[in-house]
Amino acid sequence: RLRSCSRVSWFSPGTRAHLDPLQVLPGASSFCRQIRPIQTRFPPFLSHYPAAASGENWALRSKAALLLALVIRRMGAEVWDSALQRLLALAGEGPVYQGLVALVIKYVAEEITQASQDDIGGEAKRLLVNALTKTLPTTLGFLQSVLEGNYSALAGGGGGPAAEAAVHAALGATATMADWAPQGSLLSSGLLNACGFLLTREEFRDEALGILRHMAGRKVEQEDEAAVAAAARAVADVLSSCAQSLLFPSASLGWEGEDEEFAEGVCEACSVLAATHWARAWGLAPAIPAPAGAAGRAAAGDARRDAPAVAARDALLQAMLGLAGHAHPPLADAALPFWLSVLGEAASAAWAGGGEATAGGATPAAARYAHVLPRDAVQAAAGLAAEALSARGAAHTPQEGEGGVPPFCDGFLEYKEFAVAHRGRLVGVVRAAAGLLPETALAAAAERVAAATAAAGALPGGGAGAAGTAPHRTAARALEAAAVFSDAVLRAAADRDAAGATAAAGAADAVPRAARALLLASAPAAAALQSWLSLAVHDPALLGLQYRGLEGYGPVLGARPELAGPALARVCELLETALPASEDCRAGPPAAHDGAAAHALAPGWRDAATARQQVATLPLAWAKACPDALAPHLEALASRSRQLWDAGRLRAGERNALAEGVLLASAAGGPAAQASVLEWVLAPVRGAWAEHGFHAALASPAAFRATYMPVRPTAQAGLTPGPAAAAATHLVGGAAQRWALYHELHLVERAARRLAPAAGAPAPAAADQPFLAHARWALPCILRTLACIQAVWSPEGRAELAPVAAALEMAPAEKALYLRKGPAGRGGFGGARDPEAAEQSGDFASVGGAGVGALRGWLRHVREYGYQALGCLPTACPAALEIEEIGAMVGPALAVSIEDAETQHVRIMLRHVLSPLVRACPAPALPAWVLGPLARLGPHLAQRLAAAWAGGGPSAAARAWHAAAAEDDGDGAGASAPGAALGEEVVRDRLLRELTQEHAALLAAVAQRDVSEGGAAAGATAGATPNPTTHSRSLLEWVLERDEATAFALISTAVRGMGWPDDSAFRFSLLCRSLVPLARASPALARYVGGEVLPAALSSLSSEALALHQVEILGLIRDVLLAELPGGGGEAAWRVMASLPGGGGGLAAWRADFAALGSEKAQRDAIKKLLVASLGQGSLAALADWRPAPAGAGGRAGGGARAAARAATRDAARADTHLQGEAYRALFG
Repeated sequence: RLRSCSRVSWFSPGTRAHLDPLQVLPGASSFCRQIRPIQTRFPPFLSHYPAAASGENWALRSKAALLLALVIRRMGAEVWDSALQRLLALAGEGPVYQGLVALVIKYVAEEITQASQDDIGGEAKRLLVNALTKTLPTTLGFLQSVLEGNYSALAGGGGGPAAEAAVHAALGATATMADWAPQGSLLSSGLLNACGFLLTREEFRDEALGILRHMAGRKVEQEDEAAVAAAARAVADVLSSCAQSLLFPSASLGWEGEDEEFAEGVCEACSVLAATHWARAWGLAPAIPAPAGAAGRAAAGDARRDAPAVAARDALLQAMLGLAGHAHPPLADAALPFWLSVLGEAASAAWAGGGEATAGGATPAAARYAHVLPRDAVQAAAGLAAEALSARGAAHTPQEGEGGVPPFCDGFLEYKEFAVAHRGRLVGVVRAAAGLLPETALAAAAERVAAATAAAGALPGGGAGAAGTAPHRTAARALEAAAVFSDAVLRAAADRDAAGATAAAGAADAVPRAARALLLASAPAAAALQSWLSLAVHDPALLGLQYRGLEGYGPVLGARPELAGPALARVCELLETALPASEDCRAGPPAAHDGAAAHALAPGWRDAATARQQVATLPLAWAKACPDALAPHLEALASRSRQLWDAGRLRAGERNALAEGVLLASAAGGPAAQASVLEWVLAPVRGAWAEHGFHAALASPAAFRATYMPVRPTAQAGLTPGPAAAAATHLVGGAAQRWALYHELHLVERAARRLAPAAGAPAPAAADQPFLAHARWALPCILRTLACIQAVWSPEGRAELAPVAAALEMAPAEKALYLRKGPAGRGGFGGARDPEAAEQSGDFASVGGAGVGALRGWLRHVREYGYQALGCLPTACPAALEIEEIGAMVGPALAVSIEDAETQHVRIMLRHVLSPLVRACPAPALPAWVLGPLARLGPHLAQRLAAAWAGGGPSAAARAWHAAAAEDDGDGAGASAPGAALGEEVVRDRLLRELTQEHAALLAAVAQRDVSEGGAAAGATAGATPNPTTHSRSLLEWVLERDEATAFALISTAVRGMGWPDDSAFRFSLLCRSLVPLARASPALARYVGGEVLPAALSSLSSEALALHQVEILGLIRDVLLAELPGGGGEAAWRVMASLPGGGGGLAAWRADFAALGSEKAQRDAIKKLLVASLGQGSLAALADWRPAPAGAGGRAGGGARAAARAATRDAARADTHLQGEAYRALFG
């Protein structure tokens, strides 16, 4: 019967592809149990099939072996011993049967390593595992003999396909055994050595390498340490020999070479070994000074015994050096993780005993990690990485159009990602090596910086006009490599000094703080800094690289404060002389020469401006690392920057960057110094904003547009018809005014942000908040500016700007970002380098331009700066929020033209203004700064989101495009480009989801914010902890008490939001869940929770978007059912449950059992089981078609508030079909 079943139902050609062996197994094994002497039938079963024995049909042989293995697993340990003996006897008949027996062993052993689909009980499985373990020496010995015998036959020219198949089968079984068999048993069986021999055969080496790679990463689990170490050593020896053989000239390791993928696999296996068993594999121990005499002679004897292990280790290190330095970049990159692991373990060993002393004295750091790798290897690895960064150009990030794409990458984006990742690994090697040998690394960095800066400085004219020439490219590559290398070394030295300072601080004889930073204060570090400072170039690219080199030297200035003054003076000198402008820089970017496009900027202006701006940010970068060192020189820097500004040698953005650096460094002097510096920084802005013309421009949106964006036609001709040409026929005036306001507002925002205390630190007293003195004149201007900006999107604003209407839409680069067409995570934001091309493509070269792109960029940035300035006030200057006349302006200003605002604009407002205010606004300012905006934006967002989600989300075409983009690693770069209409829909959908997620986060913050006296963020202390003696009171409860209409607008959005098909839908349940305790004190709210919130939560469980977040929704349902809501709310909730399909019968008994459960998890599980049983479909998807029964008499809110709530949310309520209960209508109309 068994043979008939197998032959007809399983192996017949017509049914082979349609039957699962697991479906046949139960009947077959049941039949087997009826035959006592079943063990006598196993060999005939395998030998019955001539096709299987012929070795010609792999599927037939593997299925026959699988069937037999499944039967053995079902029958368990009682047959394994005798079956194994019979199988081994059968294997003596030749390689075909050896392969079949190896397959049976593999499939039986998989009961241990894989999740079984059989219904084998726990005790039966335990007995089977014990039986497999007892026979392990036999099975491993058999597999070793199969590998050895058939390999020898193949090496001698015999064996044929049957021997090759037997080796493959034995390797598969060995891979399964390597998952669980003791490592000592695997070693003693000879299987590891056999895998080493098989690495020499191309047809077997990948499988053998996989076994070795797995063994290299095996964890130590209750095994004999000596056996584990011996196995690790065996694996290391095999991998070392293999790695060395790859360096022979006969190896083909280049692109599409025969050994390329195998060599990368060897590097991966060595990396796994280095990360798991490196020190254990060699059996070497940390060296410590030994006393003289007998103990010293014993230590010398140990060193002689360790000599073979050291030689073997060094041979592998040498081989991996060769592979890491290979000319084929992917292979060299594959070897770098090995060095990162080895160097990391050496660093751990070096610091493990740092500062400890022995009888022979303190242990040198190099001696502490010598058992991991020698000092020479550290130097060689660092040198190799440095050479790759410079000679091979790995420090450079490739740019599109610079050159061809190498053949090992499919396109430029893949090549760029590879280059960035490869450089990151090289930098990691340099940092790790510099952490072990900091003095040597600093000296090497100084030499490389000196050579690179000398070469760049020797270019004629400082490189001016030499861009694109071979000498310029060579000098730029050398500078870039030196900058990357020196930055990595400095970071390692700073980390080393920080660790040493920590150790010294805890020691009895703590080293004085000034003497800790010995590495950063060393002569090589200072010499490298001087080399960078003395470089004189006049090319934007080279100046940008000089900035990259100088940026990381803040810690050096902190260790050598006497260098801070000259460094700051050199920054000002570079701004004045490196790329001097021929005109007054303060007015904005210069226009192009005659004959160019009317909206274009002067050629090369953008590149020069970018490089100068980077140099101007150097004091800011240094102030972050060493404010104390810069503090004595702030007055000189401020004076020099004012001189450059008055002389027209400094641009507005550069002045802002210098001012921000001065302001940050002033923190070292306390509030008084900050106030003095802030007055110097903001005095020019205050003067400009006090002028009559500025206030006249802010008097109305129309006046604002007339001042900052008047549209004027131009006589430009010869443009290609199209949107770009249409926009180019009109220019946007007011460039100088826009340029000034942009930088003034930016300076105010950065000044306020730089004054904020560190995260978690309490806000200072009002007298110690320097920005408070400027809030009364700055904040009203910012609010009026934002109101005028928002009104640009009103119908009147759109009509007035119709000739340049494209400025009010997203740029093509922004849409590309949402379509994810471009570098991963960055979209297509690269932009065009040519200013004219940038303007016509929708990008912009400067906000001071006259084209569509410039206006679009200015509107976006001014809006963001204004929002961010308001959002940082709760932490930077909370006292400013208590100024009543300013608070009265907030709500109306943010609500201007909100119904006309784009989706992304509303999201930015929520993110940068409302969310920070909700989380940290002091309690006295809540009515004006939180309730005021929420009262206007809450009902609007309820309507906007309900209307947007009324259609159920994106169309089928948009969902299909999303799915295709997700399959392409999430960047959409390989998905077919959507058409114009579909592309617009995809962008709208993603913008809507972003707004939904932002609003969900805001509502969660409203529910979680504690505004009780002494609660978190209740007062002016941003990081205060709740007072346990006070009653906790949420912001939602506070809003309910003061503005019921606003509160229920927020609540209704959260209730609907749980049903929207978006991943953030579960976040809305946080606010809904916070309603339950509040409902206990409000009958009307209780009826709403029981009659509307509960059915909304139940319906939301059908959404695929909540498949991973059902716990939150089930927790909400649990809270409602257990709350005993007053005023009929509890009865309404249970009526909802009774209206479920099949919910009436047995609900009373389930209710009693549910209340008696002891844990929240058990109660959630009980709810889910009830829902699944009621629906009768095995899933919760059917809830999408369920509607609750009428909830009964609804509650009523107060008269005036109820009317306001009804007017605010009527449209949203009509758009929703899930929440039309009587209680809902009673509350909202």
